[in-house]
Amino acid sequence: HEAPEFRHFAAFNMPAVVLALGPDAYVSRGLRDIYDALAGDAEVEVRRPLASGLHAVMKLFPRDKASEHFRRHLVAMLSDESFEVLAPLVGHLAECVEAMAVEGNEARWAALAELLPALKECEKHVAKRWRLHEVFLRQFKDFHLHFQSQHIYSHLIPLLFRLLNQNSASAVKQLAITQVCRFVRHNRRLEQRLSLTQKMVDDYARGRSYWDRIGFIDICRTLEAMFSRRFFKDYLYLPLLDLARDPVMNVRIKLCGMLPTLKRLLKLPADQNLLNKLQQALEHLLQQEDADVVEAAQAAREQLAGVVVPQVGEGGGGGMLTEEDFADQVKEENEKQLLMLEEQDAAADRSREDERVRNKWAAIERGDASKKLTPSEMDKILRGKHKKAPPGGVVGGGGGGGGTRKHHQSNSSLSDATKRSHSNLSGGGKSDAG
Repeated sequence: HEAPEFRHFAAFNMPAVVLALGPDAYVSRGLRDIYDALAGDAEVEVRRPLASGLHAVMKLFPRDKASEHFRRHLVAMLSDESFEVLAPLVGHLAECVEAMAVEGNEARWAALAELLPALKECEKHVAKRWRLHEVFLRQFKDFHLHFQSQHIYSHLIPLLFRLLNQNSASAVKQLAITQVCRFVRHNRRLEQRLSLTQKMVDDYARGRSYWDRIGFIDICRTLEAMFSRRFFKDYLYLPLLDLARDPVMNVRIKLCGMLPTLKRLLKLPADQNLLNKLQQALEHLLQQEDADVVEAAQAAREQLAGVVVPQVGEGGGGGMLTEEDFADQVKEENEKQLLMLEEQDAAADRSREDERVRNKWAAIERGDASKKLTPSEMDKILRGKHKKAPPGGVVGGGGGGGGTRKHHQSNSSLSDATKRSHSNLSGGGKSDAG
């Protein structure tokens, strides 16, 4: 209809129409063509109600059909430059993602990967209004359940780190800290979890700006609540204590508030060295010339006196477990499960790669001259059931190695591969399969 108000009411009532006629009528009764026309309407007053009701319409369909029919519309709406369209859409973004999260990791990851460029484009627009920006970031909470870890690592985590480095609103920056810590916690690759943790230490605990170092204390407070005591002590405990010697008074004052929490993480005799470091840091803070620092340190000392570090025997005994102990066991078990999932992912990747090489070999045996094997692929074939050299020969270079992975490594260094992953984040990350 030529009158925009008629198209506006059509867009506004679309969820009710689909509900009344049923999702099966979406194609057969021509609703899809109507929706496509309304989604591309030049009038904001038409696109706005359509964006506002998108999540409601998607929930009426099975997830595979919701992804098929509405994925491209969601991408287009996320890229819309009108705040009137973005505002109602952003508030229901998580519901839209969940509505199109089809069963099966590969299919779901492939479908949702199309949203990533649009999400980054949407963030650029909503960043101009911090309240809308905050709503947008809140939608990330359960993204780790739907998006592939590699995609989050390559696309969303660099976005969050950028917000931490910018002069963002306080509420936005705090949300960015929470979300990046959540993504680190649920990342399915140990190498990337360690890389991101080391990046936090390098860029924030040792950052040039005292705001970065204050931010590191907030990061540690969030990570302490998410990770096991073991992980925190291995990778964050000592870098955090180093801030006791920070040249900026405000950093040292803020650290004093974390000291009781740090003591609660310890168990003797295994953590005697960390307890000594904690006591040394407290003594250093008590000897400061700044009265405010000394006052904060004295308050911390009083709280520390009430924290009893439990004695744990070599066999693991140490009295009754507290509620915090049980919670920590759950966290550590979840971290072990992530390692198991990583091994399963690696096994699935190897299986897909072996299948690809077998298919290429079969094509070569059929006389397909366009197919060539690399040396590493040739090695796979010779180690398998096929023992003769391929008629097409081999091309390129290959090879690679494997190795074992431990649950926790020393905080003093990371592997070269981890450092390479760390460097990729600074440039916004690169997307590859994983």
